[in-house]
Amino acid sequence: MQLFGLQGGLSGLSGQPGVGGASRPASPLAPSPGTLLAKVDSGVQFRPGQVLFGTVAGRQKDGTFLLRFGAQTLTASSRVGLDVGQPLQVQVQGQQQGQLRLQVMKSLFAPMSGQDVGQALSGLKQPLTEANVGLATSMVEHGIPLTRENLASLKSALAQLPPESAAGLPQPARVGAAWFLQSSQLPLTPQNISTLGHFIAANPQLGQQLFLLQGELRRMVENPQRRAGRTLEMLAEVPGLLGEFLLEPGGGKKSGRAGRRLFDLARQAGIETHVALQSGSEPDWDLLAVMRDLRAALAGQDSGLEGVLGLMAGLEENLRALQLINQARPDAGLAFYYLQVPLRLDRGESAEIWIRYRIAEDGSRLVDPEDLRIEFLVSTQNLGNLSCTLEVARRTVHVDLGSDCEEVRLFVERSLEVLAERIAESGWLPGRLGATLRPFTGRPLVDRQDLESLETVNVQA
Repeated sequence: MQLFGLQGGLSGLSGQPGVGGASRPASPLAPSPGTLLAKVDSGVQFRPGQVLFGTVAGRQKDGTFLLRFGAQTLTASSRVGLDVGQPLQVQVQGQQQGQLRLQVMKSLFAPMSGQDVGQALSGLKQPLTEANVGLATSMVEHGIPLTRENLASLKSALAQLPPESAAGLPQPARVGAAWFLQSSQLPLTPQNISTLGHFIAANPQLGQQLFLLQGELRRMVENPQRRAGRTLEMLAEVPGLLGEFLLEPGGGKKSGRAGRRLFDLARQAGIETHVALQSGSEPDWDLLAVMRDLRAALAGQDSGLEGVLGLMAGLEENLRALQLINQARPDAGLAFYYLQVPLRLDRGESAEIWIRYRIAEDGSRLVDPEDLRIEFLVSTQNLGNLSCTLEVARRTVHVDLGSDCEEVRLFVERSLEVLAERIAESGWLPGRLGATLRPFTGRPLVDRQDLESLETVNVQA
């Protein structure tokens, strides 16, 4: 997953020591046809001489390109021909008044192999055991600086995992989870590693979990067997509560309550609201508490409960993962709240949202409604996978919607006039509205590339 940029630094960015990320002295480059001019958000700063590694994520109707460097997507004009999907290596020349000057670099790289990892371990005077090589390889694949300190820290953290947890998680998920926690200033406990590791490995969706659990509980109500009266009351009540979270296209009578429940869900996922809005009908309504109460009511009733208990455990773990993600302390320029929007599984739809916040001097997190960036990933039944970026500057709203299908892009482009009308009807000013053809790559919690696809730099070139 090429996400989501909460690791405390820009993924794909050079400047950290270690394999695949060697630090190099800045060498000023004179202006040339390889110059790119990119727009950057206020508050995001790059250093002259910094080297960025990324891809050309898309091309817009006006001829500008979308360049993705880890979690950052920049809009840039180019004097050199670029192809969507091609890898890109650029050096920062300077930044002024929201414009970032980049210089396309010639490749100084060669394909990376396991031999490079072994040589790096030897340079650190670490034994070339199978465990060390495996861990070091996974570190390189995640862009983690391969230093003696990082190697020792991750090895110590992963050794705390119980054997059953370690056996159920692939090593890349374990390493990615541990590094996310360490670089986000979160406790590096076995439970946290396991929770985030399962999130990275499976990318569970709350909407699917709620829908499946709701159906399983309804089946239990229809077949009560020998359950106690209070248990049957809960089994009859909880499916309806879960259904309040599932959003229905088009809204209707249920839309107001679903909106309040979504507010509840955001709060329970660890998102600080900072506003005095009314949430659901019960201010302290807690989905995790409902799950705990239901588990207690089902205790000792072992007849056919494996499926529903497994679904409840998965839902609880996903909520704990969301809480950890939203508690992270990332780099200020890459700070986003993350929320899964619960849509109906039977329609093949899901949605994930990232809302940018700023970190104030006192450490609090602020979402400015007049300087806002929201990113969506939406899987739809009829239009396929879509990615959307919404930016608000004062009262002006800019929207770009991306699809990897030209037919879908053209359909959206024909509807932009209607979108502009809807934005104006809501009391905002429509700004740049566009539809871009670009690959749907998703936004993973931590970046990872297979070793075979990585390159190593020859610093003497």
